[in-house]
Formats: sequence, C-alpha cells, structure tokens
Amino acid sequence: LPMPPSAAPTLTSSSATAINFSWEPTTDIGGAALLSSYKIYIDGTLESTVDADVLSYSYTTGIVAGQSYKMTISAVSEIGEGSLSLPATFWAVATPSAPTFTVQDTSRDSCSIAWSAVTAPANSVINGYVLLFDDGKGGEFEVAYDGSTNPSLLEYTVEGLEKQLTYTITGYAVNKAGNGVNATETTC
Repeated sequence: LPMPPSAAPTLTSSSATAINFSWEPTTDIGGAALLSSYKIYIDGTLESTVDADVLSYSYTTGIVAGQSYKMTISAVSEIGEGSLSLPATFWAVATPSAPTFTVQDTSRDSCSIAWSAVTAPANSVINGYVLLFDDGKGGEFEVAYDGSTNPSLLEYTVEGLEKQLTYTITGYAVNKAGNGVNATETTC
C-alpha cells in the first residue's frame, strides 16, 4: 500500500468560510502500483478524493466560523488505500491583518521598534507578534523577536546590529489560524 504524505497537511489560508491547505506528495512505493488518488479526511470522515497530481484542497462544505477541523490525507493506488498522514488542525477564522511597524530610536548597534495592535478577526484573538529583520545587506528575513504568545508587548529593541548598515524590517500578527499578513517593510 502507498505511504501517506511524509508530513501533516499545511495551512495555505483560512477564513470564516474556507480552509485551504496542501500536502507533500507520498513517497514512491517501489513500482508495486501507480498512485491513483489522495483521500481527504476532515475530523475522521472522508470529505473528498482528488487525483494523484493534486496536492491542495479547499474545504468549504458545512464549515462553521470559529470552529477547528482536523485534516488527514491518505494515498490510494490500484492495490488499495494506505494509512493516514499525521493530522493537522486548522481553524475556520481569518488570519490577522498587517501591523504597522515604526522605528522609535536607533543607536550604533540597536534599533527600537514599536507596532500597532491589530484588531483580531471574528472568532479569534491575537496571540502575539513576530518581528523580522534582514541582515542589513538585502539578505533573507530572520526572526528578531518572536512574541507569538505575548499579545501585550508592542515594542522591542533589536540589539547587536552592525553599525552603518540599513536593516529592512517587517513582521506579522499571529492568531489561532496562523501567521497574518506581513507588514509594509520599513528600514532602520
């Protein structure tokens, strides 16, 4: 029988009326039988069957705003259906809008940032905020502050920066549905 996808499904986006998620393809089953489809289970009940080349799904049938749903996936071949993937639980709520980041103060090796509190989407609360900085040379963003479980903190000072570089800053709010929209980039 085919192996399940190697990881739990991943949230693509969510709202009060739809949960969109994707999954990794199943690993090869050694030529015993070709993969024919994937079965999608919501809270243990078969929701849908999709072709083997489809790796995403939008759950909208009977969804209740503010409720959580457990998603699992199985792979199917001519021989039969394999076991279920690891489960993932997603919420039928929108992810947060973007906060606004403002540079409060700078020094030779630090930058103090403040941000606006974000209004939580219906049926959720803001869990916290994540602040991202690049390397000051246009590189990838990295987490400078992970306050994803501290919604009351609305400012942070990033220290240990290299002098005479301009750092690009962004970040997002987090709720039970996941990471919100990235803030408009600003510099320090």
